[in-house]
Amino acid sequence: MTENFGLPGIWESLNAYLKVDVSVSENELPNRDNPVLIRFVVTNSAQNSEDQPEILFEEVRLRVGISPDWHVEKLTNLAGGQSFSYEHRCTYSELSKIQWNIEGRVSPATLLQFRRRPDVVPRNHQLSVGAYVGFLGEMNIHQWLKGTLKSLAAPGPDTTLAEMKAKEDSLSKSIGEISAAVQRLQDISLFIRANNREEFVRHMHLAQEYLQRTIQGYGELSRSLETRRAEHFSRIREDIVSKLTTQAEQLDKATAALANKFGGKTANQ
Repeated sequence: MTENFGLPGIWESLNAYLKVDVSVSENELPNRDNPVLIRFVVTNSAQNSEDQPEILFEEVRLRVGISPDWHVEKLTNLAGGQSFSYEHRCTYSELSKIQWNIEGRVSPATLLQFRRRPDVVPRNHQLSVGAYVGFLGEMNIHQWLKGTLKSLAAPGPDTTLAEMKAKEDSLSKSIGEISAAVQRLQDISLFIRANNREEFVRHMHLAQEYLQRTIQGYGELSRSLETRRAEHFSRIREDIVSKLTTQAEQLDKATAALANKFGGKTANQ
């Protein structure tokens, strides 16, 4: 089975016996909090034969989650040909962050124990376009337009250095959040299947452009802080909000059309 000898060869052989099949689907039971279902099936693929000892895993541990928050599924005495399964539920946003690994122990435990590196859920287009619409609603894609951008108080001649630093940090934090959202949008697209892929990709590009323009808007607003002129800051913000609101309305219209055609709930539903 392997060209390695000694303990490395034993570890490699035992590692290969444990097979893990991972599939992703949409939770059939109504669950607004965790709409994605990831199913793990762990199998001891060792074939028992008269001329070889039985490969019995005294303990198998499947860890699933987002570090350091792991769920551990444990089974004892997993014989050759036997399997066990675990179903992990999560949000659309968590899906691309989920990792898993497997550990197995065969007596004597001090010698025959191995561990695999954490792996990600395969991106193989198993979710519907409706799941993509649900992800957008879960992301709350307009939160940066409706949040800090509108609520941040304009600076003035009496604004202290500490207050200016707090404003700059708030804008910088939002820019980081939006950049991460762009990446999550790209990640979720790899899980989506679509008969009309072109229509789905067109909408995703529209969403990405909207988020990128939001990042630019936050950058412009951050630079306007340096003037310490409330009137200038307010004018810049008003222009940014106006343009982003137009884009947001166009995106919402496109999202509603996508939901009507493919299913899925928008943030307004």
